[in-house]
Amino acid sequence: MKLLKWLDQNLEECAMILFLILLTCIMMLQVILRYFFRSPLSWAEEACRYCFVYSVMLATAYCIRKKRMLRVDVVINLFPPKAAKVLDLAAQLMAIVFCVIMLRPAWNVMASAHRIGNVSSGMELPVWILYTSAPVGFFLGIIRGIEVFVLSLKEFAHYLKTGEEAEQA
Repeated sequence: MKLLKWLDQNLEECAMILFLILLTCIMMLQVILRYFFRSPLSWAEEACRYCFVYSVMLATAYCIRKKRMLRVDVVINLFPPKAAKVLDLAAQLMAIVFCVIMLRPAWNVMASAHRIGNVSSGMELPVWILYTSAPVGFFLGIIRGIEVFVLSLKEFAHYLKTGEEAEQA
């Protein structure tokens, strides 16, 4: 049970950290091999690209979970607190809808790449592995978005009932 709770709170963050550490180590190794030993790796740039793409797609779910989506707070702060909370709920709902809309085309691109069967030039990995990052990111974005939206609805109901801000967990 503790493992599931830990995964719920840290899955995207740990995976992004892992991918970025891997990217950094591979790139450092590539620089050392290229400039000091004149023998670069043929697959390093491609591996770094895969790590970067996966970390970006996981960042979608992470930002939704942490309520760090791109928005203009100046506009939201012009409204009274109740209206600002409604706008925040609307923004969360739009993030969920965006992920839902994007999931199907992302899945179709990944499935098409799987059917075609191309492999990458450097690592000779199936290209669909890279394209899997988008459906995974959007799916996790939907899950995290629903989770945050439900919690925000509860906080909003508490705010309407008592007029007080709910404590953040």
